[in-house]
Amino acid sequence: MAEIYYNNVSSPSNMLTFTHIPNILKVSQPISGSKAVFYFDFEGDLRQSVTADSQYYVTFLGETVSNVMNPSEAKNKRFYISSNKDGTAMSFARALRNCGSIAADFNIIHNGSTVTLYAKTIGQKWSNMANYIQRNIPTDKLTTHGVDGNASSAFFGGKIDVNVFSASTYSNEAYVTTLEKNYYGDECSFDMSPVLATFSDFGKTTPYLLSLDLVRGDGEWQSIGSVSGKTTVGYLANQSNKYLNASGVQMLINNKRGVNGSILYTYSNIIPYSTLCGDNTGGWSLTISCKDSAFNEIFQTSQTARKTSSNNIIDSFVEIPTNYFRDSYYVDITIGTETYRFNVIKPLKATEYFQRIQWRNEYGGISFFDFTGARSETDNVDIETYEKNIFDYHDIDEFERKRIYKNEYKKTVKLTSHLMEEDGKWIFNSLMKSKKVWTTVNGKVYYIIPKNIEVNEDQNYNNIYTATLTYEYSDND
Repeated sequence: MAEIYYNNVSSPSNMLTFTHIPNILKVSQPISGSKAVFYFDFEGDLRQSVTADSQYYVTFLGETVSNVMNPSEAKNKRFYISSNKDGTAMSFARALRNCGSIAADFNIIHNGSTVTLYAKTIGQKWSNMANYIQRNIPTDKLTTHGVDGNASSAFFGGKIDVNVFSASTYSNEAYVTTLEKNYYGDECSFDMSPVLATFSDFGKTTPYLLSLDLVRGDGEWQSIGSVSGKTTVGYLANQSNKYLNASGVQMLINNKRGVNGSILYTYSNIIPYSTLCGDNTGGWSLTISCKDSAFNEIFQTSQTARKTSSNNIIDSFVEIPTNYFRDSYYVDITIGTETYRFNVIKPLKATEYFQRIQWRNEYGGISFFDFTGARSETDNVDIETYEKNIFDYHDIDEFERKRIYKNEYKKTVKLTSHLMEEDGKWIFNSLMKSKKVWTTVNGKVYYIIPKNIEVNEDQNYNNIYTATLTYEYSDND
């Protein structure tokens, strides 16, 4: 039986895959066998009997070559019969090389009066065909013989079908499409991401089933297995995982890059986060710990939450009492065995305004960054005009030569971060690759389009960086 691998994992389970990362489904079945070989041997002088073009022909595996009287006409699938059998064999080999299907399956070699066809791959080439060769050249002038190849596996020459369902079980309503490939060599692979992307959504997990069938070369069908999992919109960033195990509970933040891990920041006492909660888990608990500059704990609390839907990605937030947050330098959030630390941007209230940018990150969860530096806005209007006719020039007092045909308003915003350590810059790689980014202004959520992100080292300090984000609103109304 064939081996099925998904993202190089045999018999995967509880796998959460991401739409913008290749998800490779591979069927592997080693195949052994032999290659076919076929011989055309020319004998005597066939030239003496030639009286017309196309008098003689040979049909092999559905391709036909025929003779010509004039050597200059020996083109394409036409061969010249020479008084010399070696010359005839040479021209015959050239004609066979111009037969597309034969040339694709065989190496065609001319040696003296013999033309030999060596199969490029193992397996049968003609044994299952009733009339694989027809010819009218006399047998005393042309002899043919060969040994057909064979293959040890029913997969050889067959087709692999992958039936895709947007559910965890077979369902007519959930059927999406069927992918098909010919099985050659020892394996057959499919990139499932383009199909999974058609029914994946931001911040949601969608189950899917991949059912694999073999359509053998003899026309028979057999099931070879299935793979199930869940998908969401995600991508690669900051050396993130290519997929996740969706069992148990984990926070959907990638903070693994950097010397000591990526540094996360917050300027607000409200910290949003997303949790991946497996089907085998009904909820989770978390611990929040606030620490001062010397890492002494000044506040600690625990919370519990429950999963209320089939969606495995749950968005939530923690809110730290203002009086404790004011004295905090670090906020640790622990879920399971993992602790995620947020550095509090200091000094608090150093600016009258800060703006939080949020996005769906590489794992499908919520990430954010609080910009506390300078903020600027630029209003641009792109105007297209047309010139009206002048025939009413003397008829009216207020004449317009040009009129506005279309105007497009754009507001561009530029935000600047605080001074941050080097490991604080990695989060911007996640931001620039995200396809769903938003901010909140005066209590209203606005989706935005990042146009440019720059992270530069400060001119006055080593290993201290400043980030700038330039964006436009997706809707400028």
